[in-house]
Amino acid sequence: MEKTERKISRDANVKCFDRDPDWDDVMVEGFTGSNGCAILKYTDQSWDWFIGRSPDIYCIVEKVGFTNGAPPDKDNHDQRTLAKMEDVILYRDRRGDYGHVNGCGPYWTEDLGINDVISWATRFGDECIQHDKCYWDCQIYLAFNDDSKAQAFCDYEMYEGMKSMCHAKKGKLTDSTQNACLARASFIYQGLQEVGGDVYDRSSEICPSVGGINDQSMNNDYSHPQCYTKGYHCGYDGSIQDDLRRCNNCCSTARALHEGRVWDDHFCECLPSNKRCGTTLAGFRFNHCNRCCYGSKIDDGWFYDDFHCR
Repeated sequence: MEKTERKISRDANVKCFDRDPDWDDVMVEGFTGSNGCAILKYTDQSWDWFIGRSPDIYCIVEKVGFTNGAPPDKDNHDQRTLAKMEDVILYRDRRGDYGHVNGCGPYWTEDLGINDVISWATRFGDECIQHDKCYWDCQIYLAFNDDSKAQAFCDYEMYEGMKSMCHAKKGKLTDSTQNACLARASFIYQGLQEVGGDVYDRSSEICPSVGGINDQSMNNDYSHPQCYTKGYHCGYDGSIQDDLRRCNNCCSTARALHEGRVWDDHFCECLPSNKRCGTTLAGFRFNHCNRCCYGSKIDDGWFYDDFHCR
């Protein structure tokens, strides 16, 4: 999707695996062509050691600037026939976009910690972040100029993201747990249809500006350059392992570090919205709000104050 319009996706990386109980074999990978399709051929005809020749195929589709897509898998596939996988839609990766993130739940339960518990319980924390950012984006609202249509677009985007997550985790989920994952995704999507309109808060009074000042979401870059834009979470380094590969594909050479107690997160150029950038807590004082992409805001407390990126 480019904003709200569906277009053919060229040069997306498609990687397919054979599911195994202890590890997943990479079968084949390639890229989509001018028609948005990838035709891949694998040469290895023996799977699961010497006992099977019918792979359990699942695939993941990746493209810079978009969230991963994963179609339904093909269990025990007869490799004498073509494994035709379903089409997937790649949606914008909104992690570096402007917008408030309240997790998996409405904003009025955010401070109670309930949303964090729901994120953990459903395993859809990343998809909830994407959904929050979509709700906050004036460019999505203006594309439809209608509350219900904009909300429906963001809700369906999340639903597709949740299903892709369930399919992409195929190698780590049994058939029953994958079905449970898909059932949770369907339940959450149905719930959004019922209550989403109560929390969708974009309108013509806010978008594109208030008092002549543009809403910051109007700065979200929808040109989708072939690199990661500012605020993108490109990697981390921890006490056990590091993963900084995506940081080499940032549009800017600048990096912003968000220090943690166990591991440090790395972002392209600056820190995205909602990241805590400072605190006055005694014994743990710090202020890195100059690293924020869009400035900072204060969260007043009884005994100390926290600062977060806008």
